[in-house]
Amino acid sequence: MHEAELWKITTAIERDGLWHLTYIDDGATPRRGFTTGLWANFRHPEICVVGPTEETATLLLEAIAEAVRDGEGGFQPRTRYGRFLEGADVEFVRVEKSLYEDAFPTAVWYYCHHLKPAQGFPMLQCVLPYGGNGAFPWDERWPSHLDNWQPVLGLRY
Repeated sequence: MHEAELWKITTAIERDGLWHLTYIDDGATPRRGFTTGLWANFRHPEICVVGPTEETATLLLEAIAEAVRDGEGGFQPRTRYGRFLEGADVEFVRVEKSLYEDAFPTAVWYYCHHLKPAQGFPMLQCVLPYGGNGAFPWDERWPSHLDNWQPVLGLRY
């Protein structure tokens, strides 16, 4: 990361008390967006979304982060939330920590390298339903051709 980008991240989190959004679409891994700063400022797990376009990911992550800021967070796995996508629910899963290093480099840099002493952080994946039938990746009705579009990065517990 360039120094200007690092300054932007730390300013949003430390000076403004907010969060930073990162979107990765490298063509080699599933595209994804994620927050950095929710844990530092609100003691709420960071949020990621895998699969959607940058525009959709940004709108969704901003809406979730604003809910956290406004005290409406506390999202739990195995619970459906209907206020973030028009006409559809989302669910959250806890992301496996072994995936952090490769999948969420900005958050890893901030919590594990920038902060002294280094801190851990939790991450939840916001899982989207299939628009055609409302199925989630763990449902029988989930179209298997979408498995690589939105891999589930943790367990639904």
